[in-house]
Amino acid sequence: MAVGEEIKKIEKRSGGELLSRYPEIEWRDIMGFRDFIAHAYFHIDASVVFDTVQNNIRPLLTTIQQIIADLEKQEHDED
Repeated sequence: MAVGEEIKKIEKRSGGELLSRYPEIEWRDIMGFRDFIAHAYFHIDASVVFDTVQNNIRPLLTTIQQIIADLEKQEHDED
């Protein structure tokens, strides 16, 4: 839930510009998953959550690390 919330904040702060540069991640799905967990918690299927954690966290982490590196490079280039 926290991941989805932070992604929503990034999307809002960047005006939808930043995350669209990394289409390999289904950002809208992550935000929607956060909303589902937050609002429909009685209908959560633990196997879906487990599968998501097992199969989607590593690619997400890799992409977030790339975003950080790209932003640091951009910041350095602007100096």
